[in-house]
Amino acid sequence: MVIGPGVNTSKFQHWVPDLTVIRKESETPMFLADPSVLAVEVASPRTRVFDRGRKRDVCERFGIRSYWIIDVGQDKPGLTVLELRRGRYAEVVRVVGDEGFSAVRPFPVTIVPAELL
Repeated sequence: MVIGPGVNTSKFQHWVPDLTVIRKESETPMFLADPSVLAVEVASPRTRVFDRGRKRDVCERFGIRSYWIIDVGQDKPGLTVLELRRGRYAEVVRVVGDEGFSAVRPFPVTIVPAELL
């Protein structure tokens, strides 16, 4: 198993997102000190509250512009997209099942939650 880059979100806190997109100039051998442009967490029934609460707050304070939560523990898989606006996360969209989301930021991509499983 390959673990991606960790993020030092503060002097005392380190976190490894399920998936992260970084700028080339932010790349370091081990731990990022600059906010990634996208962090993605795959939430299960066990981690859902933590991913939507504590991790969301940490990402928001650290300045990660886009935070996506993929929820696989529901009847239909879902995707919640959050974007920083004036220093706070705003929910841009929530799609489930066969609904698609076409992202512009941080890069153009279309995500259909049902196709992720």
